Amino acid sequence: MIIYGTNVFNKLLGFFGEVHERESCHIKYRSRLLRRKTWMHIMFIFFCPFGTKYKKVCPICFKQEELTKKQVNNF
Repeated sequence: MIIYGTNVFNKLLGFFGEVHERESCHIKYRSRLLRRKTWMHIMFIFFCPFGTKYKKVCPICFKQEELTKKQVNNF
């Protein structure tokens, strides 16, 4: 039996954008910048990355917005 599939790894790269303030509770925050890499594996040995996405995530409501590589490089 051969076990194969994919797995996604997230890495926090830092914080993105300007400081925002929530109107209801006046908490100040910056969005988080995540890198999501998808890897293929056979028998739990990861051997082939086939997708990288960058996302901007709100730490309070967890709303996500996908970013392009150009936007991340300008960061």
